[in-house]
Parts: sequence; structure tokens; C-alpha cells
Amino acid sequence: MKAYFGHWWSIFVEAKVPVTVILMTWGELGTGNLTNSQPEFVKSVRKQEFEQAMLKLGFFYHSLGFADLGLSFVNLEVISTNILEVIRLQNLAAVFSFAPDEYSWGFDHPDHTVSGQATRVAAASADVANFHPEIEVVSERPELYWRVTDKKRATHALGLSKKSRQRRDRYLEANYPSQFTKDSQQNWSGIFDRINQTKKRKSKQKEYYLRIR
Repeated sequence: MKAYFGHWWSIFVEAKVPVTVILMTWGELGTGNLTNSQPEFVKSVRKQEFEQAMLKLGFFYHSLGFADLGLSFVNLEVISTNILEVIRLQNLAAVFSFAPDEYSWGFDHPDHTVSGQATRVAAASADVANFHPEIEVVSERPELYWRVTDKKRATHALGLSKKSRQRRDRYLEANYPSQFTKDSQQNWSGIFDRINQTKKRKSKQKEYYLRIR
């Protein structure tokens, strides 16, 4: 299993790897370019666009419905149990989350760090029969990867070539200029026709992952 996610989810599409996305919050406190920044309105926009993306990608998803910027105030066992249920029900072979010690500029987010902590507990206990025995355990404990920003910590990496990144950006600018515009086009599939795998190329921009187990 290759530890790639985030901006490069199209790799999973091309490889026909089944993916389940566990959505912790709807990000309702973000405003973007919205003139109406009321949380319920932001949530409705993001929910609609996320569901469109999942449909185009062919991914499954589970929304846990926690409050945006609120994970730090929720009992960790509650969060990890919700994640554990999805891992067991879907019998996931690998789980990807955020490194809980990441506080880098442009990447730090309390919800990210708590998600990393909770995911670690859930993944480690996925095959432990006496841990929440009411949910059937998986046959094998899933691999666990944390997204990191320091490449020195990473054990896996994936990057887009400059040319592929420019194609993607041009397409998004022309057809999907903002997450919050009312007239945004709904054809997500074209995005992934413009992203190339870069196994034979050196890429300056990468996502880095640390394999925990």
C-alpha cells in the first residue's frame, strides 16, 4: 500500500484502489471568499462540494460530524472509537492521518493534531478483540501513516512534476476558481485527467509520510 493522499488522491483513482475518507468536521468556521460566512451556510457549501468530489472519485466516506476547531474539547476515546468503527466495518488495510506533533507554519491546525492522536489509537486497536468487542475486529492490523512536513522524518513521498502541477492549477482556475463561488462547475473528473504519476520524474513539491507501523 502506497502512502499517498491529499492533493494526489488521483493516484488511488488511477490504481483503482478502494478508498474510504473519514471526515472529522465540515470546516464550517472557514470563510474563504464567501460573503455569507455563517457556519451553517459554509457547511452546506462544503458538504455539497465534498459529496460531489467523492462521487467523481468513486470514494466512500463517513462524516463523524464533530465541530470545526472543536476536537481538542472532545474526549479522545470518543473520537478514536468513532474512527475505530469505520476501520473495522470497512476492514481497512492502511490508515492515513496527520502527525500529531506537527506545528509547522501553514499546516498547524488543532483538529489535525487531535485526529492524528485518535487515529493512532484506533489503528492500533483495530485487531484487539477485547477493545470495544461489540464491533467485529479486522483480520489484520492496518498500516498507519502520518503526514509530515519535514522530509527528514519521512519514509515515503510523492510529488507532482511542475508541468503537471501547472496543468492542474490552470484547470482549477478556469473551471473551479473558488471553493465558495455560486457558479462553480461540477465536473471534478477533468481534474484527474490532467494529473500525471511522476515515478520517472523528480519533483520539487512533495507530500511526505512517516510510516508508524
